[in-house]
Amino acid sequence: MKCSVVILAWNRPENLKYIISQYNDYSVIGEIIVWNNNKNQFVTAFGLSKVKVLNSNTDFGLGSRFLAANLCVNRCVIVNDDDLLLSEGNIKALVDHFVRDHKRIYTYEGRK
Repeated sequence: MKCSVVILAWNRPENLKYIISQYNDYSVIGEIIVWNNNKNQFVTAFGLSKVKVLNSNTDFGLGSRFLAANLCVNRCVIVNDDDLLLSEGNIKALVDHFVRDHKRIYTYEGRK
């Protein structure tokens, strides 16, 4: 099963470029949707095949993750900020947990 990754972007363009270039090569990721809430900074897909970018002229804050998730083609959606890079093994583990029980929400760091 492939997953979609939603990345919320604000003001870390170098982080974002590095993260999506890594994720673009992960076989378990089918698409990457970048939601840019910073209307003063335009973000591009950097020519990466799995990346779709939405440059919002309104900051929807944390609600952006839900807006972007509605655009995903895969049932499994991983929400990622622009300051976190997970290994392919970590992403695959999240997807595997989802496959075993899709009625739960899984997080990388657990519930606090």
